[in-house]
Amino acid sequence: MRWANPHALWALIFIPVIILAYRYAATRRRKAMETLGDIKLLGELTSTAGPGRRRLKAAMVTIAWALIAVSIARPQLGAGLREIESSGRDVIFAVDVSNSMLAQDISPSRLAAAKAQISGLLDKLEGDRAGLVVFAGEAYLQCPLTMDYRAVRILLDNVEPNLVPTPGTNIYEAITESEKAFQKAQSRTKIIILLTDGEDHSGKAVDAAQEAAKEKIQIFTVGIGANSPSGAPIPLKKPDGTIEYKKDSDGNIIMTRLDEETLQKIALATGGKYLYAGTRLDLEKVYEKIREQEGAQTKSRFYTEFEDRYQWLLLPALMLLVAEAFFPETKKPRKSGGNEK
Repeated sequence: MRWANPHALWALIFIPVIILAYRYAATRRRKAMETLGDIKLLGELTSTAGPGRRRLKAAMVTIAWALIAVSIARPQLGAGLREIESSGRDVIFAVDVSNSMLAQDISPSRLAAAKAQISGLLDKLEGDRAGLVVFAGEAYLQCPLTMDYRAVRILLDNVEPNLVPTPGTNIYEAITESEKAFQKAQSRTKIIILLTDGEDHSGKAVDAAQEAAKEKIQIFTVGIGANSPSGAPIPLKKPDGTIEYKKDSDGNIIMTRLDEETLQKIALATGGKYLYAGTRLDLEKVYEKIREQEGAQTKSRFYTEFEDRYQWLLLPALMLLVAEAFFPETKKPRKSGGNEK
């Protein structure tokens, strides 16, 4: 047994909260009845009331919640080895998740376009291991190198600007975090696809690229955003759902601009390529460039494939919720057996 999304198990901590909520409601109901008179007498007069039924309905909801939480954690059973041909290339997608990636000069936004293209490219990888690093003011390894593209895609779907709490754009951290991932996986052919608007706030991005080159890492930089001197505003959603644009301390709207020069220097330092995405992002062109690189050798790899078993839990959870919705709190009163005269 393994869990594909173990963090979802934290939802189980709400089970005591649900139980306490039902107990609180029952206590309030009992106190309300005490104000009306003797509880035993009221129970006889209101024979259709069903405290046992309420407890049963509460149990249904509680068990259903537990089953749903465990199913979202995606329990997996039935492992098997799968042999595939590996190219020997390891590709890490380093994705900028800073607020500037919310700019909409690429529809629907820079970040959304980057995620969609990465997801599409995962379908076209041929024996490459793929990993995912997200960065803003800091960088984190979101997914280690793997040939399980489905797992990469699931983690990619969760990539949002609030994933990295530190604001800013630190390309230096993105490169060094990717380098660590290669070291852990003992990579041979190491490639970083860096997707960003290039507005580096660290000032050390080129230095990091030069260090990466010593480790034989190639960086393909993808400039995301319209190449316009005026730049694009950064939309921010307010709690009430309305949109406002990010402003500086003087109240002026901040415009984010593509920094092609920095991205070109990063790629040049590692023998990679810089590609301008413009308003139409196409990562297939990047992958074509990667496949032209020498040094990749095909070999057989084995990896463990697990089967999802969340369906075994999700179906009974839904059945319990449906049953609870149609199960009445009160029982029907018995009909009189005789005719009144």
